[in-house]
Amino acid sequence: MAGASTDSYRERERLDRLSVSDIFESIILTCSDTQLFTGAAYALTLRYWGGCTITAYHYDIVSNMMLLTTATHLMSVTMVRDYWKYQFLAIVRIVCITGVFVVTYVSAWESCASSSLDSCQPAA
Repeated sequence: MAGASTDSYRERERLDRLSVSDIFESIILTCSDTQLFTGAAYALTLRYWGGCTITAYHYDIVSNMMLLTTATHLMSVTMVRDYWKYQFLAIVRIVCITGVFVVTYVSAWESCASSSLDSCQPAA
């Protein structure tokens, strides 16, 4: 009987140590990771597979979503205190977001360089 009360006391003590800021940091980091992989998928799709088959409106929407991905990741780096707690994961995140930055920059550069979309053929 004493063991069960000790276990429940330890569980309550563990939950009491979890602060609101810890919860928000976890949510921010989760959103950042989700946006990271979503942005990478958008960037690769836009750059290599579907850039010339979508309308200018949809291209603009996807480009803005990729910029939102980078902003979300930068927010998580600055807001989360324990971002570097797990160094391997932090390095993987940094490498992935750098790739998204590069692909976003290249896509934006190409869209600005070609003032018209004459080089792209519409989907049949």
